[in-house]
Amino acid sequence: MIARCEHQEKEEPQGRRSALHGRAMLAVAPGRVEGCVVRYVTMGGAPAKASVLVGARLGAYELVRLVGHGATASVFEGVHTVLGKRVGIKVLHEHLTRDEQTGARFLREGRVAARLQHPHVLEVLDLGQDGNLTWLVMEFLDGRDLRQELQRRQRLPLEEATALLLPIASALEYAHRLGAVHRDIKPANVFLARDELDRIVPKIVDFGLSKLEGLSEERPLTESEIVAGSVSYMAPEQTYGIARTGPDSDQFSFAAVFYECVTGHAPFVARTFYELIERIRESHAKPPSEDTPSLPPALDHVLLRALSARPADRWPSMRALAEQLLPFADEQTRDDWRDEFVESPDTLRNVVASPRGLRVAPQSRPSERTTTEELCPPLPCPAGTSPFTIKGLPYRGFVYFASQALPGGLDDLIDALDDEALREFLAQPFLASSRYDVLPIRPLTAVVAQLLGKQFDDLCFSGAAAQVRYDARTVFKNLFGGATLDNWHERALRHSAQYYGFGQYASEREAENTVVLRHIGVPAYLAPWYAPMQRGYTRETVRILGAANVEVETLPWVEGPEAHGFPTVTTGTRVKWTP
Repeated sequence: MIARCEHQEKEEPQGRRSALHGRAMLAVAPGRVEGCVVRYVTMGGAPAKASVLVGARLGAYELVRLVGHGATASVFEGVHTVLGKRVGIKVLHEHLTRDEQTGARFLREGRVAARLQHPHVLEVLDLGQDGNLTWLVMEFLDGRDLRQELQRRQRLPLEEATALLLPIASALEYAHRLGAVHRDIKPANVFLARDELDRIVPKIVDFGLSKLEGLSEERPLTESEIVAGSVSYMAPEQTYGIARTGPDSDQFSFAAVFYECVTGHAPFVARTFYELIERIRESHAKPPSEDTPSLPPALDHVLLRALSARPADRWPSMRALAEQLLPFADEQTRDDWRDEFVESPDTLRNVVASPRGLRVAPQSRPSERTTTEELCPPLPCPAGTSPFTIKGLPYRGFVYFASQALPGGLDDLIDALDDEALREFLAQPFLASSRYDVLPIRPLTAVVAQLLGKQFDDLCFSGAAAQVRYDARTVFKNLFGGATLDNWHERALRHSAQYYGFGQYASEREAENTVVLRHIGVPAYLAPWYAPMQRGYTRETVRILGAANVEVETLPWVEGPEAHGFPTVTTGTRVKWTP
């Protein structure tokens, strides 16, 4: 294996472009050169050997066809031989399995990505090794990466670039909150996937250079691995060594990608590799509006601050940068992402919980002090630590409801919590598309019900109905926009799979206008909240779609196997209606 530096952008052979252009690609960059890239060039015809694997079995998966290859791995379309699920399988080149450094990076990619559950991060499903083969199993993506899109169009309109990259900002903010730093953000690692409705869903791919706090590593990355990415998008501190990188480095790279999208070239251009390094370290990028007069001057300040040479001079976070970019988006994009990035009173950023006991609402049990434990059992693990997750939107809605419904607002709720970990969990900002531990929703709802003097089930049911009305007109409106009374249950399953980070879903049409929805693998602790919530959410969904006389009932729970050491159940909801 040798390293070489190339400077000019090169076209792929026409035959290969026609085979791959606009079709399934995954987290590899097949021989492309971006700016000045130092890349490993494998010797010995690894791609030719990879084609021999088509039709082979890797564990439970069969390799269907080769869809791309890079310096370290080949990517195949695959299928789970039992479930029939279509997947992408990234196979490390066989001759590299003996290279300790490359193997460690490949395994790191899988382990880090598997920990990041975000709708705009490529999902890693499995990792396998068998003899001389090592592979990652990922969700299958149709589309092209941002590098290919820029090669085709050179640059993008500002509103379109903002709409494509705000989801990436959300994913990076989420990763940073979990202690992960990508360290290789570039156009080739932003994939523009197409969903079943042919909408573009941007996703971050390739976590091979990433790091995640708390993730043990058999062997740390070496300093030389800074050359594994595209230098044109590296933050100045990364050019001195990968150990110096942090979330601010991802912000710099993200801004460099944004800059190229709207101007047609990277912010730093040079004739030689070493000249490029120096320009990046000096970080004197030309204002984008000076280069492209159609761009608003206000964009200059936003991007140039993110491209500052000193990390301390950049925006405080990816979220803060994204908030500055929102005004450049179209109206629909601003509406979709405002709650995610803009400060609002319900984000609880400055709330400090005082360690006082439960205050009971006068209409509830005025003469007694009732603890949270009497309303529901204590959490089986500290708040925020369970493996069962949910998108942040329900927590955002819950926080808003509590702030409006309780006489003393959120202070009443925080004062009522005896569990310090639960108070700290509630006092964090809940970003709509990020994921959070779902188990605390049960005791939090129980305390609000107690403070308001309401039945727990009734509050779960009515709260879910209000949530579905909000979802229908905002972030999940596409679920309802294409749904009918004939297919709503299929849409609901896809929605649930994106919403909840645990279990599996199934639906059954028992009779005309009667459907049963099942969620397999619900933590038993959560089921008393999940069942009435699902009943309320489902009934309101069907009513919004025009049904009348809707009847919804919760079926008896069926005990299931343990998941991550927690007991689980299968919940069921039967829905009947009149069209």
